Amino acid sequence: MYRRPGYATLAGLDSIADYYRNTRVIGRGEHDIEVVIEGPNEVAVRGSFRGVSHSGAPLSVRFADFWRFVDHLAVERNTYFDVAAV
Repeated sequence: MYRRPGYATLAGLDSIADYYRNTRVIGRGEHDIEVVIEGPNEVAVRGSFRGVSHSGAPLSVRFADFWRFVDHLAVERNTYFDVAAV
């Protein structure tokens, strides 16, 4: 399961693969990972992303990702962005 602001929850590998192949606005870019915090079955990551959209528009955002694992497999991911939304 993948939860990402602005999109319906993605459930299952087919849904997630379709998002990355057909919906994701990012054309290319780089992540700068600042912090990784690891627990027994969870990992939290904070950093920033810079890149361009498929149309060439510049993209820059800070983010936090939270991953949950079962038997060493990722079963849940939640992404949060540091942008004005309220």
